[in-house]
Amino acid sequence: LISGEFGHSHDIIPSHGAEIEMVHNHEADMHAGHNHESHGNESDWNWISTSFLIVSLIALFIISTVNDHFLEDHLWGHIIKKHFLKIFLWTFGALLVIHFLSNYIDIHDWIEQNMISILLIAILIGIIPESGPHYIFILLFAQGTIPFSILIANSIVQDGHGALPLLAESKRSFLLVKLVNLIVGFIIGYLGLQIGF
Repeated sequence: LISGEFGHSHDIIPSHGAEIEMVHNHEADMHAGHNHESHGNESDWNWISTSFLIVSLIALFIISTVNDHFLEDHLWGHIIKKHFLKIFLWTFGALLVIHFLSNYIDIHDWIEQNMISILLIAILIGIIPESGPHYIFILLFAQGTIPFSILIANSIVQDGHGALPLLAESKRSFLLVKLVNLIVGFIIGYLGLQIGF
């Protein structure tokens, strides 16, 4: 993170032929005169790099200050053993879907022309009492494909595992809560789209 190796942007440089090509390897970067040292360029520290630095520092603080019981039972036994594979598979699946779709259709163009449909899909997927499907919207937002208003609408509706105890206790209450979340998520998402948020 500090060296700028993580999250650097690829440069577009003229190739030996007449075409312009995207540089993806370090050898080509060096050939083009592009190095990875920070020169005070703002693009070296974007919101993703800053977020990763903050999360890394918080994780380091937690690991160095909590007792072994927390690390073994909660962090390792619950979060990593139970949820890591599921989160990895959802993230990998979302990346795979986006990759293959982008080979057949221009996702950016299609999403730009169907923002209301994407908003409706985002809030409907939020009904699922599982946080995994949410990752596709995080990835699309991180790539700049969807605006923040669609991500926030999906986040308002989805409760992750939090809604499962309510679903087991009372299906009517679960549906009522989800209906309220749907309405609020749609209103905020729609208003956000209208003001370009």
